[in-house]
Amino acid sequence: MFHVGDIVIHPGHGLCRIAAIQNIQSDPLYVLKLKGKSVPGNVKILVHDKDVKSIGVRYPTTPGEIDEMMKILQEDSNDITDDSVKGYPLTKKMVQSGDLRKTAEAWRDLRRHRNSSSSLTKKSLLEFADSMIVEEIAFVRKISKKKARKLIEDALAG
Repeated sequence: MFHVGDIVIHPGHGLCRIAAIQNIQSDPLYVLKLKGKSVPGNVKILVHDKDVKSIGVRYPTTPGEIDEMMKILQEDSNDITDDSVKGYPLTKKMVQSGDLRKTAEAWRDLRRHRNSSSSLTKKSLLEFADSMIVEEIAFVRKISKKKARKLIEDALAG
């Protein structure tokens, strides 16, 4: 599915490069290396080919899909994030899905409710979703993260 050198999105880590592919009992194992992040040590993420889809590892989106995601950010929010029993787990699942549209919906909903009595866990989930979206926009559009954030702010301003 992937090739050495490919850039992919890992829903838990963001932008990664396929550093190597190892075959373990004829099952490819992708070795992902974080891209553009300074982390101590030589951090590598191992993902079996059979788990790629369930984890949500994927190629970066297209510029057209970025435009669609921007529209999602502008839509009215769902009130599900206010439901602490069902809302947070559902919202967290959306962010961790690896699906950019679902992450954008979760980000939009969390952001609209960020000034209410949101818990620390909701705020950290919002920050994580925000960093994933900004990082992908910056990569796809070949711009800085600062410019990507400005695009989001401009889209939200209307």
